[in-house]
Amino acid sequence: MSESQTHTYLKNHTLSGDALLFDLNEQAASVLKEASGQGSHAARTLIKDGPMRVTMVAFQDGGALHQHKAPGPVSIQVLQGEIEIGVGSSAEQLIAGHCLVLGANVEHSVVAHKQSVILLTIAMT
Repeated sequence: MSESQTHTYLKNHTLSGDALLFDLNEQAASVLKEASGQGSHAARTLIKDGPMRVTMVAFQDGGALHQHKAPGPVSIQVLQGEIEIGVGSSAEQLIAGHCLVLGANVEHSVVAHKQSVILLTIAMT
């Protein structure tokens, strides 16, 4: 897709046309820089359109998100690094290239074992 065919990111995080192209490596570098300035982690919403939410989260080594849940199914894709997702009494170790999918309202926590970037996709119900 050429630059003239792409559409822009709007402040309200919705699509401004039929397609939106992101350079995930550029986004990851930017969010990692934010995380280093904030201490633990930083997040950037890429898309919030209809029932779909796509958010990039960068963690510094040891960064964490305490127990929480989302109102819809969640896909957690690791782009860089290594994280642990705690679900109930078990924990899943994920590295770059892994993707974990959780059902709606499943409580989970996240701990980064090194500097990491994840891409979250939530389908709101």
